[in-house]
Amino acid sequence: NFLLDGVDYYGNTFLHIACENSHLEILKSFSSKLDDTTLFEKKNFEGFTCFQVACMEGNSEIVQYLISTNKYNFLDDLDLNRNTPLHLACQRGRLNTILTILGNSEIDIEAKNVAGLTAIELSCKRNSLESVKIINEFDFNQPCIDRFNSSLAIFYACRNENLKLVQYLLNYKAPIDTFYDPKHLKMSIDDGCEINLLDVCLKNENKEIAKLLLSQDDWIELFNFEMDPLNRIEAMSTNMPQVFAFVLDKLDDLKEKSSASYQQLRDRLLMPAFDDLDCYEMHPMFVLSKSDDDKILKHPVVKEIVNKLWQGEPSKYYVINFLFYLLFLALFTTSVLRSKKTVLESLADRENKSSTVTPLMWIERWDIFLRTLVVLYSMLLLIKEYFEMKMRGVKSYFTQLENNIE
Repeated sequence: NFLLDGVDYYGNTFLHIACENSHLEILKSFSSKLDDTTLFEKKNFEGFTCFQVACMEGNSEIVQYLISTNKYNFLDDLDLNRNTPLHLACQRGRLNTILTILGNSEIDIEAKNVAGLTAIELSCKRNSLESVKIINEFDFNQPCIDRFNSSLAIFYACRNENLKLVQYLLNYKAPIDTFYDPKHLKMSIDDGCEINLLDVCLKNENKEIAKLLLSQDDWIELFNFEMDPLNRIEAMSTNMPQVFAFVLDKLDDLKEKSSASYQQLRDRLLMPAFDDLDCYEMHPMFVLSKSDDDKILKHPVVKEIVNKLWQGEPSKYYVINFLFYLLFLALFTTSVLRSKKTVLESLADRENKSSTVTPLMWIERWDIFLRTLVVLYSMLLLIKEYFEMKMRGVKSYFTQLENNIE
């Protein structure tokens, strides 16, 4: 009675302690004398039965023995977080125990815990490729491809930067087109919007996994046309220019195939409407212009977009601006070359002469007219530069040499 009813400080019965310390012979001698399942079902203060303790500790022989006793269905044991024995073994990375549990035909590998994770997803979260392989490649009747219909498995693989695990999941057609809530997944994303696998790679600055995802047939799904792509453009062009060049190459391939997705993705990714942006500095092409990577700036797709953006309003503005400055310089130069006297000296000479209008006086009046035009043009230039500075911002305005000269 003392053995049956006694527990230690943590609520463990002698069965818990025997399972934890691999005392198989002691467990056999006592379990054969226990007619009911009360002691086997009893949980310690942490909410674990003796069978669950054996699974967590990786004592596969004890796990196999308890299952074979048929005292009751040990595989139905759930802890406080609704983790099955398979969950617990995956959580601790107990490979032999996982194999032992999977050897029972009654196991449900699709069972989910409180967090909504299956055993495979929990293995990916723990970053265990071996556990995933064991579960996936075990001889089940259901096809392997159905086991990765949840996108959380590949999400955890990307977050843990496990290239081999990501490759393995992609080989079994793991989906890459899902968007995740960073708050639900406890990720620190500044803008608070939903993220996908590419965003996870950009946050970790993992070039290899990003390229691997972009190499898939459905890589276009990594770019959601309904969301602002600027953060991705800036992150790729600034932190991972090789990855962005890879994206441009993929776009170029779409163009050669005359794909309808090319123009849609190109325009959404690199050519959003200016009306949708707070200022022109938010345009992806302006972000790209700050890149030091020649391969990106000279890429055929970027050149095509620059040429397309140049046509229309920008080219007209450039011509008008050029003619404006050209006329200003012409008037200013003419005024300097024609002026032989100051305005005050001309007025003094006129008072000393007759009131008859002479050709010299007409020349002096023309000089005054030129100076007036120069002053008016200067005022217009100041107004123009003021509004340009207001649009760009003071810091951004004065960082460009052209604006300082003007």
